[in-house]
Amino acid sequence: TNNLSRLNSKLGVKAAKNWFYTFSVKAETQLVPNYQYKKQKDQDGVEYTQRTTITDFLSPLNMDISVGIDWKLNKKRFNSSLVLSPLTYNMKYVDRLALSTRYGVDKDKHTKHSFGPSATYKFNWQIANNIKWDSRLYWISNLHYANIEFENTITFSINKYLTSKFYFYPRFNDQSIRNRMPDDEGNHTGTYWMFKEWLSLGISYDW
Repeated sequence: TNNLSRLNSKLGVKAAKNWFYTFSVKAETQLVPNYQYKKQKDQDGVEYTQRTTITDFLSPLNMDISVGIDWKLNKKRFNSSLVLSPLTYNMKYVDRLALSTRYGVDKDKHTKHSFGPSATYKFNWQIANNIKWDSRLYWISNLHYANIEFENTITFSINKYLTSKFYFYPRFNDQSIRNRMPDDEGNHTGTYWMFKEWLSLGISYDW
């Protein structure tokens, strides 16, 4: 239901008590197309609905490859990890050329490459026996534009089989040309901020 496929992979070599040298890869893309619907009128004045694809599989694909250090804290009910990467390579790929500028890639180009620092902070906190909070704060910049993601999932265990999850995800992204450039009438049609949330009830079983 979230229409997102994400791969996170991290390799660490211990440097000190809670410190690790780290090499990490993050890649994410949409799974199925998303559409935008807009009312239009043809030359005869007949109204119709125009459907425009705004995301698709590999449109966009974001991949970050980074090297840095990882600090870990492991407690009974609280575990966290802070990864600081002074050098991160970002590749943005858009398979549909019509969507290139929407996701910060130059017009009629499929890919864009950039370098810069990044930081990732993750934690999972067992607040109570039936309440758990998982969080991820991610920042990356190429020293011109920045992307900040703050994902949070709070899980409530109602009983042995029923669980409820509350998910909220604010995000800041100023890389899109669509957000920075005005349209023909001088209006900015995009926004730097996005906010997503959902509440779910499901069945789970541990063995």
